[in-house]
Amino acid sequence: MKDGVDYRIGPGMTSLLMIFFVLCMAALAILTLQSVQVESALNARTANTTGAYYEAATQAERQLADIDARLVAARIVAGGNPDVYTANVAALQSMLWLTHAPEGMDNDSFPPSVSDSMLPLTFAVPIGASGESEIQVILHVPQTFTGPRYTVVRRMVVNITSWDGEQDIGMYVPGTSD
Repeated sequence: MKDGVDYRIGPGMTSLLMIFFVLCMAALAILTLQSVQVESALNARTANTTGAYYEAATQAERQLADIDARLVAARIVAGGNPDVYTANVAALQSMLWLTHAPEGMDNDSFPPSVSDSMLPLTFAVPIGASGESEIQVILHVPQTFTGPRYTVVRRMVVNITSWDGEQDIGMYVPGTSD
């Protein structure tokens, strides 16, 4: 008599294991494909946003170089007269792309208050074609004719669109194409 029972795996069990293995591999393949598609969309969005930012940053630097050259010319034209220089800086401000005041700030407090010996000069460079954000630059221009022509007080990226609770804020949602 036998002391133990012999168990054998028949051809049906092997087929079931093989089907289970193939189904697991197919599920992993589908999950991997979805992950690759999500990462690809995120990478494309990141590349577009980064490219638009650097393009705007380059434009802001060109604008600063242009302002610097115009301030040199304004100093030469003023010939030491602070009133003429102030008028030239005001004329320069009227030619620049204006910044948008953040919500809750009135136009009197934007740009930040400056001393009587400084003139505010502000401009903005839009980021991308959507117009949702911009690089804001605020300069203080001294009325004296010695020292630096301006001081950069603030340079920051600002979202300029208004937002309400029902609006999509553009967050990335996995599984979407945006």
